[in-house]
Amino acid sequence: MSTTDAKFLQVAVVWNETIIQEKILETPRVITVGEDFASCTFVMPSAGVPENFELFTPDAGGNYTLRVHKAMGGKVVLGGSSDDDSEKSIEDIVASGGDQSVGPGDWGILTIGNLGLFFKFVSRAGAIP
Repeated sequence: MSTTDAKFLQVAVVWNETIIQEKILETPRVITVGEDFASCTFVMPSAGVPENFELFTPDAGGNYTLRVHKAMGGKVVLGGSSDDDSEKSIEDIVASGGDQSVGPGDWGILTIGNLGLFFKFVSRAGAIP
């Protein structure tokens, strides 16, 4: 699958190496995490993150802005290649303002407390069954 085919954002919540919730966004929209059952896309203990935190925000070009918080850990890989030039730690993103543009070919794993959030861009056919 080429990155031009991978246009849908897939986000999965992982606990103990098991996917406990997964969404594929066929229509771009804001993704939130936190403790607010009424408004969060993914409900989870906040572990230092605001209770209704906007994690992904779509832009007009089909990409997303990933917003990270100092209470998170993990990494983002840009362009699909895990080398020193394309890999960014969450700490580095926080230090440079907290926002990172992501799009097809990019992926990442974020940690919030004892949960992980994995994201990547997929074609609908590439979805996890």
